[in-house]
Amino acid sequence: MAGLLSLAGCAQEYDVAFLSDRGSGSQIWRVRADSALEQVTFEEGGMFGARFRSDMILYSTVRDGRAQTRHTDPVWWQSRRTNSPGRHEEETPDFNGSDWVYRVATGIVIIDGGLRGMSASEGRWLVEDSTATQPVFSPDGSRVAYTSARTGNRDIWVVDVSTGETRPWTTHPAMEGHPAWHPNGRELIYYRYEDGNADLFSKRGPEGAPRQLTDTPENELVGRWSPDGRQIAFGGVRDGDWEVFTMQADGTGLQRVTRLEGFDGDPIWLPRAQRPDTSDVPGPAPN
Repeated sequence: MAGLLSLAGCAQEYDVAFLSDRGSGSQIWRVRADSALEQVTFEEGGMFGARFRSDMILYSTVRDGRAQTRHTDPVWWQSRRTNSPGRHEEETPDFNGSDWVYRVATGIVIIDGGLRGMSASEGRWLVEDSTATQPVFSPDGSRVAYTSARTGNRDIWVVDVSTGETRPWTTHPAMEGHPAWHPNGRELIYYRYEDGNADLFSKRGPEGAPRQLTDTPENELVGRWSPDGRQIAFGGVRDGDWEVFTMQADGTGLQRVTRLEGFDGDPIWLPRAQRPDTSDVPGPAPN
């Protein structure tokens, strides 16, 4: 498994991380270089909607009875409150390094600002559509993919951040959702739910032909490409449990990452960061 999860040929190696409810609430676990599983977050309120963005992990949790978005780094795993514009976040807002995009009851809003010092009044409507959900920035931040049932069927749509022009990326009569961008920004991976089963597909551009990546009697959801675009991590049901899998970008080479009871899913790819050696750094002077 270590060879599978280490992206050979990349200057930076990456690990698969995922949400699991095997501990106290849903937490982030990662697969280490030695293939061992390691719990790396300990949120008392559990977590949902983890995203890796700009050398940090965004996620939502509940503290003091209220949902909030927080961020942490993949080295020291120190959690900090993120002043995201959402109120009771049902989904984790996405962040492209300078702007936020997030879902509200009547559509999708974009707001300029960093991790601090912003307010919802500074935002602008990106999509006015009460069925719009799951917004995610393209790698260059110029477009946002999301799901919408505005035509009566749930499809993948893409909106231009500058012009507001929006168009469907998929138009299949089956329900489709959970879009994620290829690192090159030209292709989306998503699930298609048809005949009581969800499989993963990818499509390059609105006019491209859909390419089926999984074809099993079980459900597969939330696929995410590795940073070099050569592998895909995703969640799937096996033996009645949600588990994490990886495969090659063309759908071959399926490998199972987790094999424990409970929920394991919503995978992300994290850089294999090493903590610096601080053994020779002088400690505080004695009192």
